[in-house]
This record gives sequence, C-alpha cells and structure tokens, in this order.
Amino acid sequence: MWKYYTGLAYDIVHLIFEYVESSISLTSLTVLTKFNQLLLALIKLRLDLHFKDLAYRFKISRTTASSPGDVVLADRGFLIKETLAILQAKVIVPAFTKSKSQLRPLEIEETRNIAHVRIHVERIIGIKSDSFKSKKSKILTSKNINDFLEHAADDKYLFMKVALIIGISGACRKQELRNIKPSDIQDTGKNLIINIRDSKTKRQRSFVVSEYFYPN
Repeated sequence: MWKYYTGLAYDIVHLIFEYVESSISLTSLTVLTKFNQLLLALIKLRLDLHFKDLAYRFKISRTTASSPGDVVLADRGFLIKETLAILQAKVIVPAFTKSKSQLRPLEIEETRNIAHVRIHVERIIGIKSDSFKSKKSKILTSKNINDFLEHAADDKYLFMKVALIIGISGACRKQELRNIKPSDIQDTGKNLIINIRDSKTKRQRSFVVSEYFYPN
C-alpha cells in the first residue's frame, strides 16, 4: 500500500520524515499533523490526485489540501516559473547577487533554509541509490564485443555474431532484427547495405555494415 500511494517503502517514508520534520510548519491553525502533511505531498507527487480527492481522503477541506501547493527547488538558470505557475506550483531558487554587492539578510536566511532542505533531499537520494540495485543487464564494452567476435567459436555462436554485427551497425531494435529478410541485404563486394522496412517509425531506412566486419 505504501509503495502504491507514495512510491516508497514504509521505512523510507519515515526516514524522509525524520530528515524534514523540522522544516514542516505546524501552528495552532494547522489541521494536518506534520507526518500527514508529508504523506499528502508524497501522494500528490506520486499519483497526481485531484485536491478534492485528497481532501476527502484526509478529511480536510479542498482549500487546506491545496494550500501548501507543490514546490520545486531549482538551481539558478532554470526559467520554469511561468510554466509551473500554470500547474499551481511554486519555484524556489537560491538568491544571487547579480548587480548587487551582497545579499540582504532575508535573502541570506532564505538561501540557508534552501540549502538545509537540499541537504536532506540529497541524503535521501543517496540512501535510495545505495539500496537500489538495477535490474538491467550490464552494458557490453567495445572490448567485450571484440573479444566475443574474435574468440567465440563460429560453429556455436555464428548466428549470434551476425545478429550482433547487424544490430550494432544499424542500432537495430529486436523486432527490426527479426524482420530482416535476405532480400533486404545487398552485397556490394566491399560492404553490406541493409534495408530496414518495418521500423518503429514506419519509415524505411538503410545502413552499411562496414568493411571492418566484411569477410575478406
């Protein structure tokens, strides 16, 4: 349930809360607890539910659900304020001197607060990165490929070698490789020209298998 609504495991949500709790405002007028404020924000980011829906789930008014608004922390140079304003989101960037000799005391304090939150975010990203293990296969290096082509036995791996050479030369998708027919291959005597008729973009294209792979 936690992963569905927030995209995070229960212990990670609580870990995030420990880091950001001091930055969440809570007054006598605040309806939601600090934890529920965080939870509402995570659900909004994960599922993009309408504020009316969130208000019903948290038993608060729609105004209360939307009052915090989405906040995007950005570095200097990101000109996205107007774009995010359409989505009722606020952009916060560190203050910079520009033509001023120094920052005003309020700007210094705001920049310090931004840096404080940024540290928490980077810590959480680091924690999630450490615990994340990619499910993708390892990427072959050029040395891996050359070793395979030169040393793998042809009587066992010839088909795989041909598919690898064509796939690399034409940056072919799996389905494109499957659809190649003998009539799509033109032998010029120096190289091979291969036509891809059924591409994902529905446009015919061709490429050359260079003389590097062409048998002498």
